[in-house]
Amino acid sequence: MGETKIIAIRPESIIEARYSLTTRQNYIIDMLLSEISEDDNFSYTFDVDKYKHLIDGDTSNIYRDLKKAVKEFEGNKGLRLKDKNTGEEIWFAWFSKIHYQPKNGRIEVNIDKDLKGILYEAKKRIYYDLKYTLNLKSSYSQRYYYYAKSFEDTGWRLDKIEDLIYKLECPNSYKNFSNLKKNVLDRAYEEINKTDINIEFKPVKTGKRVTHMKTLIKPKNKNIIYCKEMSVAYIISTIGGFINGEVDANKILKVLSEVDLAKIEYDNLIDYYNAKVDYVAKYHSNHQELPFIACIINGIKNNWSPKEQQQFNLNGSKKNKSFTNIDSRQYTDEEYDNTEKKLLGWQ
Repeated sequence: MGETKIIAIRPESIIEARYSLTTRQNYIIDMLLSEISEDDNFSYTFDVDKYKHLIDGDTSNIYRDLKKAVKEFEGNKGLRLKDKNTGEEIWFAWFSKIHYQPKNGRIEVNIDKDLKGILYEAKKRIYYDLKYTLNLKSSYSQRYYYYAKSFEDTGWRLDKIEDLIYKLECPNSYKNFSNLKKNVLDRAYEEINKTDINIEFKPVKTGKRVTHMKTLIKPKNKNIIYCKEMSVAYIISTIGGFINGEVDANKILKVLSEVDLAKIEYDNLIDYYNAKVDYVAKYHSNHQELPFIACIINGIKNNWSPKEQQQFNLNGSKKNKSFTNIDSRQYTDEEYDNTEKKLLGWQ
């Protein structure tokens, strides 16, 4: 009989939250997440014998290392969650009590009831075998793995470089792409591709500078089947950083619903949408003064192709389109709305 797998659940709200944990601390949180279930229990025990077989390398000092990691949570180390709509913030201590038991090789911790609810009841749950995260050596690789897993069902994610740096908790020096590539992306690629997913990075440039990163995510388990459907949630999950939440996502969904699949070379709206995002992202990276929402809707309506996208990039305009006279200055709110309408062909 094979060794038992331990599955951890890391809710998307926790991944997206702004927090700083060391590699060892992330090990502890993953152990906690693997234990949480829908019950009235708020006390959890980390038993070294339970996790020893999952860790590659020397485990002779596993309790000592486990204790060091847990002790780092003492004091003011906690989790801060912020509601983007209301501006309200909640701060939690990760553990309300820690009980070290060296003779038994165990550490018992208590967590807050509300924190457990957030951990367990988050809408999007990400499942993974604990052995993968326990053997990721870089904290950046850990964070990128959690982030990639949260979008495994979409298969890709498009991010601005500055947003990615913020989410991964990178220092300001990593705004230099060569530093980001060397210290984060190359390491993450090497380590994450040894787990249950493969990732691939596709940089998008503005002129000569990389301004966006597309991450392709593929599960290695071919038996995993995701039910993808074009929805507001899917749109937000892929380009949420470029649009105004559900308001813009609904605009995009409405335009997609009007696409006649019989007249284009795509079998489904998911593939069509993904292709248009690729073309629009490349165009928008060189025309960031234009609203992304307007560009993506125009691209969907007019079925932008690589050839057409390249023509837009080279000329900055295209014959018979309604946005040939838009300049690249700053707009007032009214001018911004008018610009968007021109791009969408409403004027």
